[in-house]
Amino acid sequence: MFAMLSWETADSDDSPRGEDGMAARRHPQDSPRINILEPWDLQYWSNRWNVPRQQVVNAIRRVGDQVQDVAQALGKN
Repeated sequence: MFAMLSWETADSDDSPRGEDGMAARRHPQDSPRINILEPWDLQYWSNRWNVPRQQVVNAIRRVGDQVQDVAQALGKN
């Protein structure tokens, strides 16, 4: 009656895998938002805008997590 899913079948797509075996994450630039809880996301935007990560965090706290709003707050339109 109910289909049982195992981790193998539930995660058996052809996504590229990282060193930890998990499916590769999407690139931060694919999202209109910056996830303040993901260090790799903050690092990407910090590098892209050539500012310290804390400056990105402070801008997110001021204007929200939308990439366009943060870029504008940092003067990086």
